[in-house]
Amino acid sequence: PGQPPESVCCVTFNIDQLQQYIDYVKQESSNQGIPKPGIRVYFAAYDSGTAANVASNTTVFFCPTESDAKNAANNYNIEPLNKGSNGWPPNAY
Repeated sequence: PGQPPESVCCVTFNIDQLQQYIDYVKQESSNQGIPKPGIRVYFAAYDSGTAANVASNTTVFFCPTESDAKNAANNYNIEPLNKGSNGWPPNAY
């Protein structure tokens, strides 16, 4: 008690779920006239207002971009993906 939780060591995504998300981003981007979208990976942490079992834990999420250029703007008109499962407890790779 009183100790912050250890951070997770990895986040795993189901390959079918990733493919569905890629297909979704491609389709929605095409509908918006974006021919070559990208996907940016963000490293993040849940804030203290989150459920106790995940508060302060690290995660990653995928955010669509308006092109595949490294400085492309995020496309906030398409939902990000944050449905991975965390590697717990943290272990060395």
